[in-house]
Amino acid sequence: MTQMSIYDEETKNLRYNIADYYLFSKLTYQLPLVWRTFLWQAFAVYAALACGTIPFAIYGKGVGDGSGKTVDLFSVAFATYQAIVMVHHMQMFVTIRNYTKFFAFTCTLSILILWPCTMLLSHFELVESEELAGELGNIMFDQ
Repeated sequence: MTQMSIYDEETKNLRYNIADYYLFSKLTYQLPLVWRTFLWQAFAVYAALACGTIPFAIYGKGVGDGSGKTVDLFSVAFATYQAIVMVHHMQMFVTIRNYTKFFAFTCTLSILILWPCTMLLSHFELVESEELAGELGNIMFDQ
């Protein structure tokens, strides 16, 4: 059998041209994968910048909050952790392959619980919170 006859036989068995499948594969899998990889790398760079910049800018330079107090390192580290968790959730939205309504709901709920609700409620003292939660609001909103 020659190379061409194998190609013709496989095309006949599959009932469509293999070249069409290769084009479909490129458009459906390869190009989105390149785009997802690029966005994943962009979020990784953003996470690295957040890890390095937030503690250095707030704690390393001795930047104070609205009342002139310098926050403690643990509060700054926890605020940085929350920023990284936000980046991780956004990264999951971009890179996940099996996107379902359940995933979208749980990931969004996690972001809402961890990020804005925690910060806003503690900053404006709408709920009782520990000193750390109040400091996190000062760190995120007063800088």
